[in-house]
Amino acid sequence: MKRYLRPVLVTATALGLLFLVACGFVAGLARGRPEWRHIDKNPTHYGLADSSVVFFQSRDHMQVAAWWIPAAGVRNGRATVVLVHGIGGNRSDMLPQAKFLVAAGYDVLSIDLRAHGDSAGEYPSPGYLEVAEVEAAIAEAHRRSPRPVVLLGHSVGAVAVLHTASRGAAIAGTIADSAFISSFDMFDRLRARLRAEGASVWARMGVWFVGRRSLAGLFDVMLRVGGGPDIDARHGELPPVLPKIAGPVLFVTGTRDDIAPTANARAMARLVGHAEVVEIAASHHTYRDAAPDYERAVLGFLDRVVPPAVAR
Repeated sequence: MKRYLRPVLVTATALGLLFLVACGFVAGLARGRPEWRHIDKNPTHYGLADSSVVFFQSRDHMQVAAWWIPAAGVRNGRATVVLVHGIGGNRSDMLPQAKFLVAAGYDVLSIDLRAHGDSAGEYPSPGYLEVAEVEAAIAEAHRRSPRPVVLLGHSVGAVAVLHTASRGAAIAGTIADSAFISSFDMFDRLRARLRAEGASVWARMGVWFVGRRSLAGLFDVMLRVGGGPDIDARHGELPPVLPKIAGPVLFVTGTRDDIAPTANARAMARLVGHAEVVEIAASHHTYRDAAPDYERAVLGFLDRVVPPAVAR
């Protein structure tokens, strides 16, 4: 009997070790990258000299870093716009948007999400855990100004602000720029792009694994065994939460966006009670590609959701 048991034990041990190695690989794959923390520009590069770095705590005890940039030439801005960047970026990515908003009379609070910039944390999620940072930013904005608060997020940041709005946040409106309907849909599209660009089979396999909805539970288990947090990408899907949003929403979408296409933006808008979609001739980088159209859409929406009688 012992003769047969030993090979079984050796095989089980080898498989167990292989699983632990795989879990470590998954945890490394999910961890934020050092380059995400590099702040390559600051407000002075955009003529925004009157700014300050602020820190505050999220409800899950995470330190959140941000820039507070007051409206140009006025004591209190018409409203406060909380800016939320996408994956792999940080608050410096949103400075171009901050510039035109400040010039238009809006205070800006531009934040770093977890694992990005100067905020705490090592692991990002597909936008749903980041609600904690956005909620903390809303509280900070209300502490600094009595004016209404509007959320503006790009990509993963857009997913985060939509999830936040669905939870009854004290905001006047939400601007979702290039939001993806689910991380699974986004990774499918990303894999197609990688194939077209001739990326390695290993890169495509990694994207395939993290992008399979049927494997989300396994990915979550492997991430936790590998030392990471509990991140189940199924919780980040937007269709179940969009009908819970009570306030107005503007979806900004680029007609050349192959990551978060216009068709998805329109599908999401149909699930929201008060939503509009603005299509601009742009890729996933909407503001970079079509700044005038972007500014016109955002400022027009702000004019509608922040009444002049309240704002002035």
